[in-house]
Amino acid sequence: MNDTLHEIVKDLEKSNLTTSNLSLHGGLMGLSLFFFYYSRFISNEKYENFANEVFEIIVNTMDINTTETNYAHGFAGIGSCIDFLIKEKFIEIESEDFFEDVSSSIFPDIIKSPILDYSVQTGLIGLCNYFIIHQDNKSEDAVKITLDQLCSGFAVPGFPKHPVETILLMPSETLQDVKLFLCKIAKFKIYEEQISLLKSHIEIFEKKHTVLQSNCPEYYKIQYFRETIGLENRLPSKDILDEQATYLSDKSIQGLTFMYSEKPVLPNIWKIL
Repeated sequence: MNDTLHEIVKDLEKSNLTTSNLSLHGGLMGLSLFFFYYSRFISNEKYENFANEVFEIIVNTMDINTTETNYAHGFAGIGSCIDFLIKEKFIEIESEDFFEDVSSSIFPDIIKSPILDYSVQTGLIGLCNYFIIHQDNKSEDAVKITLDQLCSGFAVPGFPKHPVETILLMPSETLQDVKLFLCKIAKFKIYEEQISLLKSHIEIFEKKHTVLQSNCPEYYKIQYFRETIGLENRLPSKDILDEQATYLSDKSIQGLTFMYSEKPVLPNIWKIL
């Protein structure tokens, strides 16, 4: 694993820092996160300096009017990562105005109707994840609205009927995102009746329909780590790491997973990935 991680570091050090891709997944935010984490992993300030250099580029490039809002490529993921970096004391910044702008940018996309994308990466659940990670005065409303939107998507009686059939809204990878989201919310002991109602309708939906299977093996690997490491705090075995993490195309996420598995005293990185 150390050899693999060393190769990842060498590859990422060659990254193009002029790119306009600021995203957590595959962009500069993921790169900055990787080197902040790596600097703590090996106790080397050199990599913290590089991470800060990348971070400054992100902060100076973000534009509330043009940056996307979704989790994989936009403000929801970037904001969640910055929240993580602050809370885990990787960085110190004046963040009140920043998070107010991010929250105000993301929230309108949660209340849009009808919702056509419920996924983590590019849809509703990823937007709500930001409010779960960064607790502010919009967080409880964001969770409730997201649950209501999900009830609409699963045609739960008493909620507005979605114009698109559930089977088209919930292909296999999105359905798994929804299930993990409900498990995450259930841990907060809020909206328990509505969560139970949703879970029962999901079971009915799966019994009555053949879920559309998407061809996205890499995303299934990411979902596996979100569930086992992020939600259950369960470290993968070496065999699982070799099977699931080694072939991830996002080198930052691959390296972060290796580091946390080798040194779990570090912050649980899969809480935000």
